[in-house]
Amino acid sequence: MVKIKYLKINIIIIVTIIFLSFILGTGITAAKAETEAIELDEMVVTASKYEENYLDVPALVETVTAAEIEAENVSDLAEILRNKLGLTYDYSSRNGTKEFKLRGANTNQVLVLLDGQSINSGKSNKVNLARFPIEIIEKVEILKGSASALYGANAVGGVINIITKKASLEPMTTIKYKFGSYNSQEYLLSHSNQSGKLAYSLIYSDLKTDGFQAEDSPILDNKLDEQNIFTKFNYQYNPQTAITASIKLNEAETGVNKDILSEPDHSSQDFNLNLKLKRNFDQSDYQIMVYHNNNENIGYEDLNEDNKNHETNSLGLTFDKKNYYQKHTFLYGFEISENKIESTTYNQHQNLNSAFFIQDSYNLNQKSKIGLALRFDHHEEYGSETSPKLSYLTKLNSHLNYYASIAKSYRAPSFSELYLPRTKMRSNYMIGNPDLKPEKAIAYETGFKYNNRGLKSEISIFKRDVEDLIDYKKISSNEKLKVNLNEAVFTGIEFKLSKRINSLFAAAFNYSYLDARNEDDQRLDDRPYSKAGLELVYQQKDIISSLNFNYIGEKKDGAENIDSYLITNWNLKKQIKADLALKLAINNLFDQDYTFNGKDERPGRNYNIAISKNF
Repeated sequence: MVKIKYLKINIIIIVTIIFLSFILGTGITAAKAETEAIELDEMVVTASKYEENYLDVPALVETVTAAEIEAENVSDLAEILRNKLGLTYDYSSRNGTKEFKLRGANTNQVLVLLDGQSINSGKSNKVNLARFPIEIIEKVEILKGSASALYGANAVGGVINIITKKASLEPMTTIKYKFGSYNSQEYLLSHSNQSGKLAYSLIYSDLKTDGFQAEDSPILDNKLDEQNIFTKFNYQYNPQTAITASIKLNEAETGVNKDILSEPDHSSQDFNLNLKLKRNFDQSDYQIMVYHNNNENIGYEDLNEDNKNHETNSLGLTFDKKNYYQKHTFLYGFEISENKIESTTYNQHQNLNSAFFIQDSYNLNQKSKIGLALRFDHHEEYGSETSPKLSYLTKLNSHLNYYASIAKSYRAPSFSELYLPRTKMRSNYMIGNPDLKPEKAIAYETGFKYNNRGLKSEISIFKRDVEDLIDYKKISSNEKLKVNLNEAVFTGIEFKLSKRINSLFAAAFNYSYLDARNEDDQRLDDRPYSKAGLELVYQQKDIISSLNFNYIGEKKDGAENIDSYLITNWNLKKQIKADLALKLAINNLFDQDYTFNGKDERPGRNYNIAISKNF
């Protein structure tokens, strides 16, 4: 049976590659005139904290732009990222949480930034991708591989940087109404403008859905009542100096069991404040950022249990300065952050982390450069950590670059891992451990990047060795204790190919292979060997249509295997007038039966329709 399944996997991959190769080949002639035009370089900032051509970054950085988001009828960040290279995501049906893995690294091993600011929860180190409405997003950059040399804790698997929208130059007001399966309804109002030196934007959204319910099951997956407010101000004091302030507020109530709960059983509120001062000069620039995060969670109110209330706060200050020399780009800076928790479960705790980092990118010649980065963190709970990184990149020709890197990274224990009292979860009692040490990893990566005449291709080979992995260890028949238990090795290959075929058609294909094993050479749970995606896009004047195929291979869950599946999603956007647009999305187009965990059934075919108007 296993051989048959792997044979099916290989057949799907081979057929997809052949098909893609065919359409790319046949499109070259048709696209010849199109590709003679000058192409704009794609710039990214997350890898080095300053703008670089993505070809010149010694790592894989995948981007999602506002234009790409606009072409799809999705509701949140998780739906944007579901088809991206090396990234898989999952639902926690208990409170509507959408979590993810990047190159096999769990949510709490990936750093998530909002405009450069860490928003990982102090309670769990995790981030819920469902709490980021797409309307606030200008661009998402996904940095693959260890990044603690610049960003410190939690960047073991990589960094996801959410860059929010700037205000429009002219007054713009947008209203949107969206409805769909499971009695889902969403309302949105946004306005932005610029007057003199001040630009501002304001976005409000209200989403309600009954959530998906499997047949003969009382469980409602992601029943949700959510409101979002986002506002951003930018004051251009002079050509060199800008001040930016943003506020993000999310309030959500979720319920999962209609037979037990008459009202939503879980509520949360996220508040984020971000202040920045930027100064740019001919040969240098610097940025100072002050931020505050507050998260409140109240859970399980109607289950005849004591309320489980958690409030976490983080306050931070960062400074970084870049100096641009003839052969060097030198970066240095510091960060100070304080995290607090007040909880009925974990009691009261707080900690302070201070860090200093430096980075030098040195051009050896016109074709090659070497990068050196180092960050020193001191945490009052678990001591000091040093995270170095060495990278190399060379231009093999004007369109093809080769890179290699080696880096150390770490993940700090969360409040829940340190201080969870003996608590029953399902059939076992779980216990935290205040003596936990940070997880540590060393990562190796090498790869190629190609970009020419509408054809982009990337391939990377990586390995990540993790030690002091934090996990539960059984200490009695019904008790599990958090400990630094074992080691794990993640080895993988990632490949991506995209092509503008002609003025009407574009195609993109990605494939990732991951082998994740513990110290006993056993496969780790919930990490499929193979993941593949194929996107076909048609665009003509006022119509954009895309067909997305997302394949997830077989994966392990304890002693059982979870079957592979292939999900197809279709999106259509019609620009009825210059200021009026209609969108249609059909998810799971072929109504496939599948599950993330081998137990909970996932939604079948479902749809949503959105209409928006600009004023």
